[in-house]
Amino acid sequence: MAQTTSGVTPGASAATALTSVQKIAIAKALYTNEATRMMPKLVDHYPLKQGEYQENIPRFDRVSAAAATEGVDAASPTTIALNSVNVITGEHVAMVNITRKLRRQMSESTANVAGKLLGDALSRLRETDLLGLFDGFSKTNPGAGNPLGVHLLRQAVAYLTTENSTSYGAAPLPLNAVLHPEQISDIVEDLSVTAQTGTATYGAGSTYLGDMTSDVIHNHLVGGDKVYGITVWRHPLITRDSSDDAKGAVFAKGALALVESMTPDTWVDTDGSFRADEYGIVGDWRQAELVDGWGYEIYSDAAAA
Repeated sequence: MAQTTSGVTPGASAATALTSVQKIAIAKALYTNEATRMMPKLVDHYPLKQGEYQENIPRFDRVSAAAATEGVDAASPTTIALNSVNVITGEHVAMVNITRKLRRQMSESTANVAGKLLGDALSRLRETDLLGLFDGFSKTNPGAGNPLGVHLLRQAVAYLTTENSTSYGAAPLPLNAVLHPEQISDIVEDLSVTAQTGTATYGAGSTYLGDMTSDVIHNHLVGGDKVYGITVWRHPLITRDSSDDAKGAVFAKGALALVESMTPDTWVDTDGSFRADEYGIVGDWRQAELVDGWGYEIYSDAAAA
């Protein structure tokens, strides 16, 4: 059967109407996708150029220096070791169908609705892909079933800023922590006790003394606040397993990478016999771990208090 666009007869006018709808959907999808991004801002981002198939991210091992004696031949030079991480992107798609009947019943623009739903879907998938990299960090604390104490963030800073990797050295500052809201709630509980009593014990033999005062209670670490120099972010898409444990992480930006080959692209197709319009969006990306020693997994109990 002949295809139509919202009652417009096929031909030049129908094509014009469809193009107009598509522009609205694209604008809404791209705006929503950009507005809900968190993780891409906290990792190394590599956009591919037109015609590029993959990103070869070079990671150079450090070289050694040594003292020398005048008139004596220096030690043999060190060969530069290049450990590239090769990342090939893959497509990710979201689609919705909006029937003509639904369009007639809606008071809001169907293009706006479709654009928002598609943008949110693609953004959530990208976020969860990047969050899944936390499980790859070798260093992890405190373990399943154990609550997260604020002292563990201090330990994470100490670990990450220590020369744990002979190849890449200590993690560069600044550090970010991305945690489940219930993990942050445990930290807030620790700091709230401090605000009330002036002193509290965190972990075996360690004592935190401070005056976080009512700031912690009032603001509840809503996002972007610092603890031990770490910028702490809450992420609603971090999931809990069947035992109510969750995996967040403290990491340097160079620990993880996101490679994207294009800005998300959208399409609108009309199906006259089905009496519906199909809205779709496609993104092309792949996530990767770059330096294991620059990340610290926070694996802890995240049961609702």
